[in-house]
Amino acid sequence: MKRNAKFWVCIALLLCLISSVGASVFQTDFGATEYHDLTIETDSGHKLDALLLVPENATAQDKAPAIVVSHGWYNNREMQDLNYVEYARRGYVVLAISMYGHGDSEVIPSNTWWDDKNNANGLYDGVKYLSRLPYVDADKIGVTGHSNGALACREAVLQDEEGLISAALLVSNDAVYKDENDAFYNMFGSRDAAIVACQYDEFFHRVDGKAPREFINQSTAQSFLNFGADPEGLEARTADVFY
Repeated sequence: MKRNAKFWVCIALLLCLISSVGASVFQTDFGATEYHDLTIETDSGHKLDALLLVPENATAQDKAPAIVVSHGWYNNREMQDLNYVEYARRGYVVLAISMYGHGDSEVIPSNTWWDDKNNANGLYDGVKYLSRLPYVDADKIGVTGHSNGALACREAVLQDEEGLISAALLVSNDAVYKDENDAFYNMFGSRDAAIVACQYDEFFHRVDGKAPREFINQSTAQSFLNFGADPEGLEARTADVFY
């Protein structure tokens, strides 16, 4: 019986080893991507926990585009691994962060997460960090995140007076559609932007008395697809189309 138990323990350990090696091989694209586990001292004066993925095509002589990736509420940097691994495989330098108060990043009061001085709860700090790396094309930095991470992306765009962000993808969170005068406007300016609105989202995409599954028919979505114009009287635009 004891000999049998030892056999199965050895098999289990062998499977763990094979799984670990296999995961490493696929996540690094067979060694083509370098992984760096970082603690960054940021511009806002806090410690930011992050993973930096550097594909082999990113060099000081041939700079690569870059993306900051962020997680949702009370998660951490690893929650976006499905996305950041693929971005790196496609040649992007990727910084996957744990926002302040999450993962191993510095804990700050939650009511200060979105203060300008905390740089979109660390996400805009990540953008600034990437912009200084010698192998990153500072004119091609994008941001993306899910839920609370998408909120961080939105806040980073609103804070981006330096023009460091060239593209934004918000997943399961809204853009800002109207200005202080309640008039439709384009918060993204000349940046490339996209929104993934989950059909049955429990928090966002609920305006005009319509449910999230009808997001594409809402005035906000139509204004977004018309680059901030008032959609009244304009031809309806559709989802899954690049404008």
